Amino acid sequence: VQNGEELMDLLANENLKLPDVLFLDLNMPRKNGFECLSEIDENEKLKHLSVIIFSTSHPINKNYELNLINTLFRLGAHVYIRKPNDFNQLKQLIRHTLAMTSEKMDSGCEIKYILNA
Repeated sequence: VQNGEELMDLLANENLKLPDVLFLDLNMPRKNGFECLSEIDENEKLKHLSVIIFSTSHPINKNYELNLINTLFRLGAHVYIRKPNDFNQLKQLIRHTLAMTSEKMDSGCEIKYILNA
């Protein structure tokens, strides 16, 4: 999808088989990742999705970043990834995240991770 509104419209489709994992960018147009994550958390059909947050933002200080990540986890995110600038590193992070998420989903464990390249 191109933006947060399209994402939420797609997820609202009753005929859609929900994905096992949703990669969600915080900096989407029209409706940002925080807004989408809040809506997902409030929706009984969606609140069990495994949500992996992508962010290109590099906060000014560590306290701000920790507060941001804690807020995302409270809203239902499972993994927070700070996007690397290198495409190969991004591919590695995605592969690692999918493997880790799949393993945790199979075991029924709650997952909360922060990944950096």
